[in-house]
Amino acid sequence: MTLPALLLLLIIVRFSCLDVIQGVPIYWVSLEANTSKLVYKPTNAGDTIMDFSAVGYLGRDAALPDNIPVKVALYPARNYKGSNKSHGESIQQAINEVSSLPLDPSTGYRGAIQLSSGVFDVRGHRFTINTSGIVITGSSSEETILQASVSRVDGDDSTFPHFYPLFSVESPQEKVSEIGSKTAIIATVPSGSRFVQLNSTRDINPGDLVRIVWPMSSAWIQTMNMTHRWSNASSTYIERKVASIDNASSRVFLDVPVSFRIDLAYLSTAQPAYLVKVNISGRTSHVGLENFKAVQDKVLPYGAGNFLNIQQVENSWVRNVAAVDFGGDTVTIAGTKVTVDNLHLERTIQSNRYGAKRADLAIQFPGSQILVKNSVIRGGDFQFSYITRNQANGPNVFFNSTGYGSSPAEPHSHFATGILYDNMNLVGGTLSLVNRATITHGYTSGFSVAWNCNATVLKVINPPQAANWAIGCNAKSLGSIGDETPGFIEPGGIESDRLTSLYLAQKKVAKMMNKQHKNVSRTPRLHAELAKPHKRQIIGSEQGQSLIWENQGSNANQDVKLFTRVFCAPTYWVSLDSDNGNKLVYKSTSTGDTIMDFSAVGYLGSDATLPDNVPVRRTLYPVRSGGSSKSDGDAIQQAIDEVSSLPLDPSTGFRGAIQLSSGVFDVRGHHFTINASGILITGSSSSETILHANVSIAEDGMHVYALFSVESPQQTISEVGHRAAIIETVPSGSRYVKLDSSSGLKPGDLVSIVWPMTSKWIQMMKMSERWGNYAETSIERRVIRVDAEKNTVFLDVPVPFRVDLEYLSSSQPAYLVKVEISGRVSQVGLENFKAVQDKVLPYGRGSFLSLAQVEDSWVRNVVAVDFGGDTMTVTGKRITVEGLNLIRTLPGPRHGPKPADLAIAFPGSQILVKNSIIEGGSTQFIYMTRDQANGPNVFFNSTGYGSAPAEPHAHFATGILYDNMKFESGTISLINRPYKDHGYTSGYSVVWNCHTKVLEVVKPPQAANWAIGGTTQSLGSIGDETPGFIEPRGIESHRLASLYLAQKAAAKIETSEQKYEK
Repeated sequence: MTLPALLLLLIIVRFSCLDVIQGVPIYWVSLEANTSKLVYKPTNAGDTIMDFSAVGYLGRDAALPDNIPVKVALYPARNYKGSNKSHGESIQQAINEVSSLPLDPSTGYRGAIQLSSGVFDVRGHRFTINTSGIVITGSSSEETILQASVSRVDGDDSTFPHFYPLFSVESPQEKVSEIGSKTAIIATVPSGSRFVQLNSTRDINPGDLVRIVWPMSSAWIQTMNMTHRWSNASSTYIERKVASIDNASSRVFLDVPVSFRIDLAYLSTAQPAYLVKVNISGRTSHVGLENFKAVQDKVLPYGAGNFLNIQQVENSWVRNVAAVDFGGDTVTIAGTKVTVDNLHLERTIQSNRYGAKRADLAIQFPGSQILVKNSVIRGGDFQFSYITRNQANGPNVFFNSTGYGSSPAEPHSHFATGILYDNMNLVGGTLSLVNRATITHGYTSGFSVAWNCNATVLKVINPPQAANWAIGCNAKSLGSIGDETPGFIEPGGIESDRLTSLYLAQKKVAKMMNKQHKNVSRTPRLHAELAKPHKRQIIGSEQGQSLIWENQGSNANQDVKLFTRVFCAPTYWVSLDSDNGNKLVYKSTSTGDTIMDFSAVGYLGSDATLPDNVPVRRTLYPVRSGGSSKSDGDAIQQAIDEVSSLPLDPSTGFRGAIQLSSGVFDVRGHHFTINASGILITGSSSSETILHANVSIAEDGMHVYALFSVESPQQTISEVGHRAAIIETVPSGSRYVKLDSSSGLKPGDLVSIVWPMTSKWIQMMKMSERWGNYAETSIERRVIRVDAEKNTVFLDVPVPFRVDLEYLSSSQPAYLVKVEISGRVSQVGLENFKAVQDKVLPYGRGSFLSLAQVEDSWVRNVVAVDFGGDTMTVTGKRITVEGLNLIRTLPGPRHGPKPADLAIAFPGSQILVKNSIIEGGSTQFIYMTRDQANGPNVFFNSTGYGSAPAEPHAHFATGILYDNMKFESGTISLINRPYKDHGYTSGYSVVWNCHTKVLEVVKPPQAANWAIGGTTQSLGSIGDETPGFIEPRGIESHRLASLYLAQKAAAKIETSEQKYEK
């Protein structure tokens, strides 16, 4: 069978909708040639993907206020106003007092309640805000902690029991009054339309607030097979503002599109759809909750209550908030124009199940124009994650957020409309737009979109008389949809890199249109034009414009330097060769260096699937420890030693696993050493298996003990044969070196390539303070081919630095030498547990894990809390770190150099860190390299919370990739740090499609660094340094949204082709 035929067969087996996947993609949203307007392709019924831009605070994701005056400040260590009130009573009293203050008409706010850092014990209390203009703000979600104990209502065991929330934001005085007559809609309204045609526009004016009511008639319900839900009739509505009126055609143009289809074929004159003017009074608005963490007691008599209910509230927000171990629907939003930014919801224990299955974050009717962005949900295996309930009508947007666990994200029931999942990453989860007829929920959604999302399972169907779309999504499986009609599934349906995010593209349209028409009379003709789907000229991408506009004034000279780069045609440093099987093409610098191929990282050097079937040799339980008198710590080390003495299975490379049961293991006073290959330590899960530790810094104040040390004390490295001099400059990214002799070298040989950093090179780099007159670095590689005639050796992994003969000599050459390594530990895994460190230790807190000189090993689904030093250090090779969560709930004391949460140190190489989270990072570094760590090393799809910087830290580390990393308040830096004698921290490293508060990238002399795609608020300050290659619009195709994944896919194709050729 030929390779193309084989690939075709594989695709047929995998996808049931082969004709959609394999054909030429349909672009449901595209850029109009020459004008860059957005063009929306209609379905056969005339429906289009709607414009989702009018979501969030003020209906346009407006910047959240940062300057609300503080009216009350509360501290956990003292009573409020000298009273004997508890923390909970003090907070509610402060809410009541600020509620009584007058509103500032210029801002809409009364004032803020400032909660200081520390732990507020609010157990037994819950808080109500029912007045506009109040902000509750802490110091940060790491420093201000609310210890809560809200519960389910005692004795309520109904299908939908009542759960008390910690915070209720509500509008008890809201009153909605209809004004004038109900005006019938006389023409079918496609979903996505910005206007409705009425039988009369009399008494309707621009600026009027209206409701559009759509009766779900018996005929429509029967067509949708949803009589089990609604029987013979139901209705739903949306609120809109009138933008303009065309009296001649009786058309009313709306500020926000219609999210559903009003089809006159299913209506009648006796039961019409209609528009009616309304007046709303008493609705609470301008309420903010931000910068704190709420932690729920793990055991409550009637089950854990909710964290937050936002009911009938508008123009409000939740920002930088964490909530741990709440139950029910943890957060429910039934308001309008609400922003939820950087919310972190975590469940460390399974919540008690009462009634219907619960959700972490739910938008519920009449919730609309809600924006949830940059958020994380963890521990999701027994509830839903990002969902809508009932008939929630959009636009509602879930953007750039992550869910960990098997919980599905979905519009959950009763035909919600106008939902967008955009750039969501559901690690282990499902994204569903389906029919749930078996439990009377029916079609869960219509006219909703999954755009450029990642999920384990993707299920999308088209209901009768409706549509759903999945554009540019990645999934392992399309799931099972039975006899339903598949939705419009277009994996290749993103036409341009400027449409990588549908929401951001639409938001930019709205911003530019509003700016252009700000002072223009809003005539019917103008609004007829506005009602059409289109876009003005885009000068730069979302991230490109933020680089310039947000920096102006603060760093004007740098803006001038970057102006042409940001706004001229982008340079594509990596692109797709469409004429050659879409292989990756790398653009060279003027010296011939390229971005390197980072695909050969992680377990087995290919991010191979981690083993799940290592046989268990020892099982341990807390306290009992197998019935012996040994402590938990003694029992664990004894099990390690016993399994270490077992023979290796030559077919797997493993001796066996040590299974830690659920429960708390008291390992205080112990640290563990693994120095033999083939050992796995695995718990039940990171929420069920807990190690209580107290590893410390030594009495000398410098040496930091680690809870786990995986090391190779017997490792020896021996040179074999002669050193072959490199006789031709080797550009960074090259896969071969040319030698003075290739004699004795053959495929499969392990070699070391040594690059002397000569005095001449060091002086040119201005790094003599670090190295004096000489230094050297090296990399290990395998030989894959030898061209003996040309004395050229081809390598399995590219070279991450530039070996420039101009800075070398015959007496100080770079060279390649064959090596043999014995005694290196490999095939070690740590997974599925949480380690929690004591908060106070006599000499400071020790670190969690050191992986030193080991290879082909991994850390998976592990949580480490309140460790110090460098929490985790990796100096091994071919290591995968996945689902790691490092948490600091308080700053660590400083001992020696500033510590890091996760550090790759020389000779660490081919390390992959992915799908991980670091929290509480404000006093140390995160996701970093130390010393001369040479890549490829990859930090992928991970998040950092706090202001700590992520960076190659010192001494010219090379070949580092930060890919799709998120740092809401942090910095990514590839810079020069001469004042610390660290010098240029990195060369030939890449920041790809990352999101960060500050981005600092410089180009060292005779080297390069790149920043491609992504967003930032500031380019920082780099002084007189030369800026790196910064290309905010430099991602040519959505297939390059992740450089690492694109390179990994290309490597698999290349390997398949090589096998086929053989």
